[in-house]
Amino acid sequence: MSRCIHLTDDELKLVILGLSSITDTDPVMGSERVRLKQVLSTRLEENLNQKAQAQDKAFITAASKKHSIDGEVEVDELAIVSPSHEGAYVMAWVWVTHEEARSAYSFNLIKTKY
Repeated sequence: MSRCIHLTDDELKLVILGLSSITDTDPVMGSERVRLKQVLSTRLEENLNQKAQAQDKAFITAASKKHSIDGEVEVDELAIVSPSHEGAYVMAWVWVTHEEARSAYSFNLIKTKY
């Protein structure tokens, strides 16, 4: 038999936090309840991670479609995503030539190694 309980991400985090407070040597909980804690914690964390990965993938795809310019701006498939209430920042690679880097400093500190 399986049951489904819909929890928000914040509720999931609270449940995981509560489960993590049960110690493996807790004499009141016993070994079966400790095992239950381990299983539930693992499954809930996996669920939370899967939701985050799906959300990240949506932002990564949107960033890639909107901002990628081959050879100039590229977004990795596993880019770092920093979400907020209004959207997210997605890490991207921006190409910079040696000359552009040198011209950014008036003292010409960057020497070409290549």
